[in-house]
Amino acid sequence: MRVLFDNAKQAFPGLLIILVMTAGATGQWVPPELVSYPELILHDGKILTVDDRFSMVEAVAIRDGRFLKVGTNQEVLALKGPATQVIDVQGRSVVPGFIDAHGHGRFVSLSARADMVDGGRLTCETLETCVEEIRAGAAKARPGQWVSFNGDIRTDVLVLELTRADLDRVVPNNRVVVELNKFMFIMNTPALEPFWSRIEGMPGAYKDPATGESTGRVYGAAAEMLDYDLAEWPEDWDTRLVEQQKHTFRALNSEGITTNIGKVKGLGMSVLNELWRKGELTVRARPALQFVRHNPETEMYLKRVGNLSGFGDDWLRIIGVNLAAVDAGNRTGGQATRLKRRRLLVTPGGRPITWRAHNGEFSGQLQWAMARQDGDWTGEMTEYETILLANRYGWTVTGIHAQGDFGAKVILDAFEEADQERPIKGRYFAFDHGQIRTEEDLRRAARLGVAQAFASKYVFRQNNNIVWQFGEEVHRFSPVKTAIKLGLKPAIELDDVRLEGQQSAALANMQSFITRTDERGRMWGGREAVSREEALRMATIWSAAYSGDEKKLGSIEEGKLGDLVVLGGDYMTVTEDKFGELPIDVTIVGGKIVYDRAKDGLIPRRWRGGVEE
Repeated sequence: MRVLFDNAKQAFPGLLIILVMTAGATGQWVPPELVSYPELILHDGKILTVDDRFSMVEAVAIRDGRFLKVGTNQEVLALKGPATQVIDVQGRSVVPGFIDAHGHGRFVSLSARADMVDGGRLTCETLETCVEEIRAGAAKARPGQWVSFNGDIRTDVLVLELTRADLDRVVPNNRVVVELNKFMFIMNTPALEPFWSRIEGMPGAYKDPATGESTGRVYGAAAEMLDYDLAEWPEDWDTRLVEQQKHTFRALNSEGITTNIGKVKGLGMSVLNELWRKGELTVRARPALQFVRHNPETEMYLKRVGNLSGFGDDWLRIIGVNLAAVDAGNRTGGQATRLKRRRLLVTPGGRPITWRAHNGEFSGQLQWAMARQDGDWTGEMTEYETILLANRYGWTVTGIHAQGDFGAKVILDAFEEADQERPIKGRYFAFDHGQIRTEEDLRRAARLGVAQAFASKYVFRQNNNIVWQFGEEVHRFSPVKTAIKLGLKPAIELDDVRLEGQQSAALANMQSFITRTDERGRMWGGREAVSREEALRMATIWSAAYSGDEKKLGSIEEGKLGDLVVLGGDYMTVTEDKFGELPIDVTIVGGKIVYDRAKDGLIPRRWRGGVEE
């Protein structure tokens, strides 16, 4: 009988209210099993529901983690019970919880090893100064301990000169890795030797042509094998890293973020599972697994794992698989694009960072061709075939990095070919960043039902790099308004982008897409500016659609999950240039308050190696 009542109150909440009121009017005693009041009511607010009509209401009631009633103060307050928590919003704006479609680095990874010493960032003006920096950085490590150095692909010494022999000479008793980027490592013998037999012969495992011995340089697919399959997990991952993830999520809550979509490695998925199992998630997690990324045995993994796309519940759900980036980014001038560059980026030593593909069709870096020889990319585009395989075995492919229009073309070509074998429309295939897109790219995406996410940082934050390369062409970048006109529902990527005085990366990104201005006040592509209604949809209901959650998340409507944010001001009237300065006063996930600015203050969220910066 209890099950029937529970089902009835979910399906017919209004009927239950009538029954209770009728019983009270007749003086009959009502069993407590029949009475279920809302746990939380917010009233006297400007509640932007982000429904189809973009309605504004006064009050909302939440019961059992879902919106029970959305309407007037009188309608909602009538539902108040003896234990209902009531919040007077006092005229402030209330919006759906923000959803980050590309929560970069917000799921923990192997970079947070317990036994790795951070040797620091290398400048490497000459080879000798470089090895001395490495010697000094490793001096604080115990013998046998890992030491990690942060390098830069723009540094000529690191890219062209430093080898395993140099590292062995100055740090013979520690395992040393210099990370130029996510796909480029230089390692000494103690670090590389235990793994060399597994990666020898793979694209990117470089050898000296004269001796046939490893140079210590490990790029592309070989680097991915080290990073994903061969790296050791820290022994305390289920304690220390779980606590780190909890803190990161609480920090996201302080910015109004209630759902995080992003790629995740095996360790990160295990950490999320621990939090889910303990009921300690405060952010809904939507991970895309990376086990097929640069994986030479992709089909074997797909067969052994089985299709897990969509597996999970409202708190933790796998949304698909994620592949390697198709091109590179602003920092190296690596966007794969057909646009003519005004200038090419060069290193301090004069080495071009951007190179032209051997067929002349585009400039930039096409990462899916994994080995580079004599200035041209060679090798098979295995990630293209991985899209076809993943689709064949039922997986959704999502979150692929593509900044340039040629990168977008390559992805859409693969999606289109996959669609011929097994239709992808309605299965939430997606790709990210949207820096350089043509109308044809966006039309193809809309035709295939592919979601596109946009990040404001590529045009409006630290953009001197792209202005140097492309000049006035930057006005055509991040064409969000065009995407909307062509039938797409663009999602928003937050990526920790905000300025001084701004609490929320979500609001900061929305401000950029509304004003189209950068930190210097320069406007780029004013015709692509969106309205504040469209910006809010990008950060809520359209980002929910990116992960297939649009029927449960992204708007304040009866029956949907009870995620919302109380802002410290009026969303609809604040001036556009102050948009990102709106405070986040309260964040609610599943009807529970997970952040209260008056009590918690702003929670910092930058972590590296388990240590807050």
